[in-house]
Amino acid sequence: MTDRIGDSYLEDDVALPFTDYHSADVDNLSDGFQIALSPSDTAKLLSTGSSLEDELRAVSLSGSRCSSCSSLTDALQLPSLDTLPPEIFYYICTFLESRFIANVLSTVCKRFHQLIRDETTWRIRVNSRWKQTYVLLPQSLYRYHWCQVYLQREEFHKLWNDESTNHFKLSDNYGGVDTVHIIDNKESILVAAGGRDRQLNIYDVNKLNVNYTNDENVRSSKVFNYGEYKGWIWCLSSRDNILCSGSWDKDIKIIDLNRYEVVNKISTKSAIIALHLAQDVLISGSFDKRVTLYDTRVYRQTMSFKQHTLPVLSIEYDGSYVISAGEDCRVCVWDIRAQKQLTRLTTDNYVMCMSMGYGQLWMGDLRGSVHLVDSSQGIFSKVTSGVAHDGKVTDIVHSLGGIATCSTDNSVKLWEPTSVGTPGSLIKEIKVSTRPATSLCMNVYHKVFAAGFSDTNVHIWKSE
Repeated sequence: MTDRIGDSYLEDDVALPFTDYHSADVDNLSDGFQIALSPSDTAKLLSTGSSLEDELRAVSLSGSRCSSCSSLTDALQLPSLDTLPPEIFYYICTFLESRFIANVLSTVCKRFHQLIRDETTWRIRVNSRWKQTYVLLPQSLYRYHWCQVYLQREEFHKLWNDESTNHFKLSDNYGGVDTVHIIDNKESILVAAGGRDRQLNIYDVNKLNVNYTNDENVRSSKVFNYGEYKGWIWCLSSRDNILCSGSWDKDIKIIDLNRYEVVNKISTKSAIIALHLAQDVLISGSFDKRVTLYDTRVYRQTMSFKQHTLPVLSIEYDGSYVISAGEDCRVCVWDIRAQKQLTRLTTDNYVMCMSMGYGQLWMGDLRGSVHLVDSSQGIFSKVTSGVAHDGKVTDIVHSLGGIATCSTDNSVKLWEPTSVGTPGSLIKEIKVSTRPATSLCMNVYHKVFAAGFSDTNVHIWKSE
């Protein structure tokens, strides 16, 4: 689900996870920036441990020219970065991290800002680095920000190919883990996990240490435990400082993450199998085949409808439409404003999980296939399908940077954002357990990935 990717991904066109160079205060940027170093100046920088990036960061914060270089440049009239042809400037940028280019270099001066904000340049950069066609939805009405596409793809690849990525295994459950969820709590990154031992545990990822044992990591990172459930914890969803949990005891519990306490409870008539918490609405899918909406101000029911003939397994929401997948092989789209069904898709095998965002709806089914639906502007038309796993696809999440799936074949797979199940589309396959993978979640901006398994373990990957 989209909300499992991190708070910045909750809505398609709301804040993206990186600094948006389009919104920079251009009027306050200087007209030019000059760097030219003589051998003596170069030696001076090296002797003080400074770097080009350090100098640029200082300039971007102060709004002035590089103190160690500008006077020399003015005196000798040497070429500078802001007088170079664009082609050479872009070539120099290929040696810098894209996040540094977008967040720091673009704020140095107006010319840098104009060159870096060019969407065509970022699109060319995407297509030259990754050869697969991007995007899969050529007729989609969704507007892609190509700088964000490149940043997220680079971060996604870095997470799985960087030696600085650390892997932690937390053994803190007595039963299988059925759901994991990553929460950006502003001050820290939290991973929540619940399952068949009826215990909800929340861990602070920043407190994990590669030199600690499992017990030491559990003790140091666990910030919350709640065990007053009477059924399996099956789904989690969050927004800002609120976490909602759904379980087989028919209750939805509302947890305040600032105080780490349960502040409300919604009692229903059936087991809660799917949840989605948005800005002003909480949506649940239940075993009694119903989809129910609640007002998050008072947590009271505002709408309930029954479109399925078998239990609802997954829920997605984009602000206008509620998408529900059921065990009856139906994927139903409900128009909130019109209060009626917009359309209905059918599949050969029922859909077990969905992830929605950026004009795309990805679905994983009972037989290991993954399907892509164009969800931009209420179109909801099937685009492509591919076989991803040998077992059931139990969870799927996606971003502009990549797609992650997990399965009862005991594996977690990372895919290019262009396709699933085709040659060259698999980035990495992870097998860290001999038991089925049940749930996964990722936060691309903070480079954190979590997966739950039925062997009672939670696995967390974090890149420094």
